[in-house]
Amino acid sequence: MSRRPRLILSRQALAHNYQHLSSVAGKAECAASIKADAYGLGIAFVAPVLWEAGCKTYFVAYLEEALALRELLHDATIYVFHGFDGGNFDIAKAARIWPVINLSEEASLPKIEQLNPAVHVVIMTRD
Repeated sequence: MSRRPRLILSRQALAHNYQHLSSVAGKAECAASIKADAYGLGIAFVAPVLWEAGCKTYFVAYLEEALALRELLHDATIYVFHGFDGGNFDIAKAARIWPVINLSEEASLPKIEQLNPAVHVVIMTRD
């Protein structure tokens, strides 16, 4: 009979790994990308561990994930990789959730200037 694989996730190891990465980042801030339910590990498990380890800034893919994260971490800085459309702007702003600007068109969305400077811009370069 073969053994089934299993994953054992250690809170201590997760916290240690974040603190190590943060220490080698020097003066730069170390943030966590926890999209897709913390890559399947569970945002409710991962986010509080990272917060207690000192992580204050998080990136998720979609606004829905950001709103769920806001429920867990009331004081975190949260960015959304895929931004959000104008219809969700007021919800996101009220929850202190900020978009990542991926396209020049997103920088000119109505109301986006109200977030300045709380946006991140992705700059793609070519070789």
